[in-house]
Amino acid sequence: MDESERYTSGTFPSLEAAIRACKHIVDAFLEEDGKGVQPSGDALYKGYVAFGPDPFIVTDDPDIRGVPFSAWTYAQEQCSKRT
Repeated sequence: MDESERYTSGTFPSLEAAIRACKHIVDAFLEEDGKGVQPSGDALYKGYVAFGPDPFIVTDDPDIRGVPFSAWTYAQEQCSKRT
Protein backbone atom coordinates (compact mmCIF):
# COMPACT_ATOMS: atom_id res chain seq x y z
CA MET A 1 0.00 0.00 0.00
CA ASP A 2 1.82 3.02 -1.35
CA GLU A 3 0.84 5.99 0.82
CA SER A 4 1.67 8.38 -2.02
CA GLU A 5 -1.24 6.83 -3.95
CA ARG A 6 -3.78 7.76 -1.26
CA TYR A 7 -6.51 10.28 -1.89
CA THR A 8 -9.53 11.54 -0.01
CA SER A 9 -12.84 10.51 -1.49
CA GLY A 10 -14.77 12.99 0.59
CA THR A 11 -16.17 14.02 3.93
CA PHE A 12 -19.42 12.31 4.84
CA PRO A 13 -22.25 13.29 7.18
CA SER A 14 -22.44 9.85 8.79
CA LEU A 15 -20.63 6.57 9.15
CA GLU A 16 -23.31 4.92 7.00
CA ALA A 17 -22.67 7.39 4.18
CA ALA A 18 -18.93 6.77 4.39
CA ILE A 19 -19.48 3.00 4.25
CA ARG A 20 -21.77 3.42 1.21
CA ALA A 21 -19.02 5.42 -0.51
CA CYS A 22 -16.43 2.73 0.25
CA LYS A 23 -18.73 0.02 -1.07
CA HIS A 24 -19.30 2.02 -4.24
CA ILE A 25 -15.53 2.23 -4.84
CA VAL A 26 -15.16 -1.54 -4.42
CA ASP A 27 -18.25 -2.31 -6.52
CA ALA A 28 -17.04 -0.05 -9.34
CA PHE A 29 -13.72 -1.91 -9.50
CA LEU A 30 -15.37 -5.33 -9.40
CA GLU A 31 -17.82 -4.35 -12.13
CA GLU A 32 -15.09 -2.99 -14.39
CA ASP A 33 -12.67 -5.86 -13.70
CA GLY A 34 -15.42 -8.43 -14.29
CA LYS A 35 -16.46 -7.09 -17.69
CA GLY A 36 -16.03 -9.25 -20.75
CA VAL A 37 -14.57 -12.52 -19.53
CA GLN A 38 -16.81 -12.89 -16.46
CA PRO A 39 -14.16 -14.41 -14.18
CA SER A 40 -15.13 -16.73 -11.35
CA GLY A 41 -15.69 -15.21 -7.95
CA ASP A 42 -12.31 -16.53 -6.76
CA ALA A 43 -10.47 -15.08 -9.76
CA LEU A 44 -12.24 -11.75 -9.43
CA TYR A 45 -11.36 -11.56 -5.73
CA LYS A 46 -7.71 -12.41 -6.40
CA GLY A 47 -7.63 -9.63 -8.99
CA TYR A 48 -9.19 -7.24 -6.52
CA VAL A 49 -6.68 -8.05 -3.78
CA ALA A 50 -3.79 -7.65 -6.24
CA PHE A 51 -4.91 -4.51 -8.06
CA GLY A 52 -8.06 -3.06 -6.51
CA PRO A 53 -8.50 0.01 -4.36
CA ASP A 54 -8.58 -0.43 -0.59
CA PRO A 55 -10.88 2.31 0.72
CA PHE A 56 -10.91 2.88 4.46
CA ILE A 57 -12.58 5.24 6.88
CA VAL A 58 -10.81 7.73 9.11
CA THR A 59 -12.82 9.35 11.87
CA ASP A 60 -12.24 11.43 14.96
CA ASP A 61 -15.57 10.32 16.45
CA PRO A 62 -14.73 8.76 19.83
CA ASP A 63 -17.92 6.67 19.70
CA ILE A 64 -16.67 4.71 16.67
CA ARG A 65 -14.26 2.06 17.80
CA GLY A 66 -12.47 -0.53 15.73
CA VAL A 67 -12.56 -0.84 11.98
CA PRO A 68 -15.97 0.23 10.69
CA PHE A 69 -15.37 -1.16 7.16
CA SER A 70 -13.09 -3.72 5.52
CA ALA A 71 -12.85 -3.40 1.74
CA TRP A 72 -11.33 -6.88 1.40
CA THR A 73 -14.12 -8.49 3.43
CA TYR A 74 -16.76 -6.64 1.45
CA ALA A 75 -15.11 -7.57 -1.87
CA GLN A 76 -14.93 -11.20 -0.78
CA GLU A 77 -18.66 -11.17 0.07
CA GLN A 78 -19.50 -9.62 -3.30
CA CYS A 79 -17.28 -12.05 -5.22
CA SER A 80 -18.73 -15.06 -3.41
CA LYS A 81 -22.10 -14.22 -4.97
CA ARG A 82 -20.66 -15.15 -8.38
CA THR A 83 -20.73 -18.73 -9.53
